[in-house]
Amino acid sequence: MAKWTFIHILFESPVPDHPDPASIPASAICPLCGGLNGCAMVQSGPDAAASCWCMSVTVDATALSQLPPEQLDRACLCPRCLQAGH
Repeated sequence: MAKWTFIHILFESPVPDHPDPASIPASAICPLCGGLNGCAMVQSGPDAAASCWCMSVTVDATALSQLPPEQLDRACLCPRCLQAGH
């Protein structure tokens, strides 16, 4: 019987909760940092807009000003970038 170490388990075990990056829609990616933005509309459809985390935060104008015009209204910023001004 082979001896398994933490390293073997870490690198050889499948990680089912990490989706294939190719299956993530561009609208689910923060255009500033490249992380997941947690957008409820991307995950559940337009009817979920009212329950999205972004409806309860203050938008930092500095963060939005960092986006090039072609990125506006394409994808949501993540909570960190939206509040911190990245």
